[in-house]
Amino acid sequence: MDSNYVHRTPYLGDLVDPQFSAKWRPELLNRTHTSAPYTHDLMGKSPQSARASGATVSGRVLSVTSGFSHVLNRDHNSKRLFARQRKGLSSLFSAVENIGKSRWESIWVAWPGEIEEEGVNIKLTEDEKASVTQLLSKNSSSTIVPVWLDPPTQWRYYPEYVLWPTFHYVQNVGDTIVDQESHKWDTYRKFNEAYASAILAIYRPGDIIWIHDYYLLLLPEILRRKLNDAHILLFVHTPFSSSEYLRCIPQRNDLLIGMLGATIVGFQSKTYVRHFESACTRLLGVEKIDGHLQIHGRVVGCECLPTGIDTEFVIKETASAETQSIINGFKKIYEGKKIIIGRDKIDSAQSTIQKLQAFELFLQNYPYWRNKVVLIQITTHGFESSTRMEKKVSKLISKINGTYGNLQFAPVLHFTDHLPQRKYFALLACADLGVFTGIRDAASHAAFEYVVCQKDTQNPIMLSEFTGVAEVFEDAIIVNPYDGLVMADAINYALTKAEKCELYSLASELKTQNWLESGMGRLLRHEFKHEVTTSTPELDKEKLRKAYHAAEKRLFLFDYDGTLTPIVKDPAAAVPSKRLKSILSKLGSDPKNEIWVISGRDQHFLDRWLGEFNMSMSAEHGCFVKHAGETKWTDLVAQMDNSWQPIVFDILQNYTDRTQGSSIEKKKAALTWHYRRSDPVFGAFQASNLRGYLQTAVATCYPVDIMAGKANVEIRPRMFNKGEIVRSIFRDESSSPSFVFCTGDDTTDEDMFRAVNDENKPESFFTVVVGPSSKLTLARWHIQNPDLVHDCLAALIN
Repeated sequence: MDSNYVHRTPYLGDLVDPQFSAKWRPELLNRTHTSAPYTHDLMGKSPQSARASGATVSGRVLSVTSGFSHVLNRDHNSKRLFARQRKGLSSLFSAVENIGKSRWESIWVAWPGEIEEEGVNIKLTEDEKASVTQLLSKNSSSTIVPVWLDPPTQWRYYPEYVLWPTFHYVQNVGDTIVDQESHKWDTYRKFNEAYASAILAIYRPGDIIWIHDYYLLLLPEILRRKLNDAHILLFVHTPFSSSEYLRCIPQRNDLLIGMLGATIVGFQSKTYVRHFESACTRLLGVEKIDGHLQIHGRVVGCECLPTGIDTEFVIKETASAETQSIINGFKKIYEGKKIIIGRDKIDSAQSTIQKLQAFELFLQNYPYWRNKVVLIQITTHGFESSTRMEKKVSKLISKINGTYGNLQFAPVLHFTDHLPQRKYFALLACADLGVFTGIRDAASHAAFEYVVCQKDTQNPIMLSEFTGVAEVFEDAIIVNPYDGLVMADAINYALTKAEKCELYSLASELKTQNWLESGMGRLLRHEFKHEVTTSTPELDKEKLRKAYHAAEKRLFLFDYDGTLTPIVKDPAAAVPSKRLKSILSKLGSDPKNEIWVISGRDQHFLDRWLGEFNMSMSAEHGCFVKHAGETKWTDLVAQMDNSWQPIVFDILQNYTDRTQGSSIEKKKAALTWHYRRSDPVFGAFQASNLRGYLQTAVATCYPVDIMAGKANVEIRPRMFNKGEIVRSIFRDESSSPSFVFCTGDDTTDEDMFRAVNDENKPESFFTVVVGPSSKLTLARWHIQNPDLVHDCLAALIN
């Protein structure tokens, strides 16, 4: 058999015959080279530096989490409330506490959790609720704001049994998502609304609202409806699944819209950023322009902002005399043996079983290491833990120890509870290899702790390619946890040939304090940047109304798609509504009004849907014109050379064949390639390539323009555009309007805006772009969507 052959099936059962295994080859490692993602941003350093940089901040940070760092109990006899440290989530709680130790004022908004008395959940009196704040404040550097829920526990179901499995690619067999969420979605929504009420009660203008994790995905949009100018940062600590998996959730649109209420949405890795952006473009149809998502007139940033740990604390604890004594003790116990350390939760997103199977295969394929290596595996319970999974882990450990151990030595030591912190750090410090290979994991803070504890020894670390931290640590050994043979080979490589793993400087850069400063800095810089560059004001409807009624002759210039009607996937379905027909009819009946629809549509479409109204029309961006009252169109390009059309049509057909969902619209003077029904990412990619090719191969040889529209590419004769039509209208002395309302949504409408602005009558000539205020445009005003255009026109005629 070929010695290079590697068995690639997931190793989930009995051991594969050693003849199928291959010797470890370092080139098989999928190394990720990523520099430290943080830059020291003065905007997030302190309120003073933020204000000096131009940001408007109050100096307060509202940290919003699903729970506090301490859980509450009540003594049955004395009825006294007491708090104990909550296990897990230490990195998140450390981050919140570090805000309180910084120059920012920290306010912590969270649910206190179920309060127990002898294991039974109880309800507190109002006086007891007041004392909870004082009790929690003693254990925190932040001002505590509890969120009280009634009933307190039902809300957990949706995030923990629908969102968590989806984000971790866990399929719930026998209990479908539809069944799970049908009666629990409402409690999840109410949970987010309860948080919104608590925040609104204490909010001050300029506060930074930092929302954490998937329990509160609806909260940003709820707050945005009330606080349009608020600084809101949402950070998702879990992985974020691809759009194809996310779309299985019936409420996926509500969740995404909720998240897009934030100013910035942060994730652990660039992969999760891409997944989120893909979900928004594919499932919501949100536009991604210049690297940002645009929705409801706002620009939403998506950032890779990986969390770190409290580096100084770990270093201090590891260097303590007590920890060093424990380290020396471990070294004596395992003298002459290599120590492998692993830490996982017992749930389906971790890889404890796969890791143990790989370790068993390692001992089988490399007999040299038997009795010379020990795997110390620490497991804790996740909320998705199961007895069946625990039994499977125990059975596998017993099998390994029974096969490769003896009375004096067990190759696998298994700890099933939280170790004392210093003992845990001591294990990390004296290990020869750290293996953190979760099937799906966002940050793996245990990997950060290992790197920091290994500051001096710099022994290798093995990471799963499916974890967010794999995109951060460039010198780690990256493996596929499903491939047991490759993992076994990687363990041998790490213990024999691996070089020092110089990751401490990167882990130190990613410490909690830098994460906080970078997050707030990016948030404020994003808002400052778009506040400066998005200067198009919202249309002043009162000013428009006064100018309209004062004018003796009025001119209306309308684009059609995206202006009078909303953009739809099927261009043929963009027909005028009854309300729009009524508005156009009333506008056309006023002798003072002259109406033009200047569209990229062809003559047949405009005649069919707008021919009944008293208006003039221009088809194909100015190539054909028909004045009000006329029955025939004037062909302005009849004498032009159209020999380019067959050539371009063949090119478009080639792209259509290679882009599912795309189509060609053949007009009399122009050709348009549509990709709105295609995959949005691939369609935009193909459109970019098509434009580049046409510019080089066609536009240099023929008098045509290559125009990029909304999900289309149009090729039309040069010198014919919407601006030329507008200029010809102004040249007609019989027109001479004293009021102009010109509106459009596309790049092709900028020619119209330019022509109207050239008349230099800003007080009575209104150029209005349909879209967000951040849109780069020549228009002097903006209005957000076609429905508001209808409202604006209806207000003029009523």
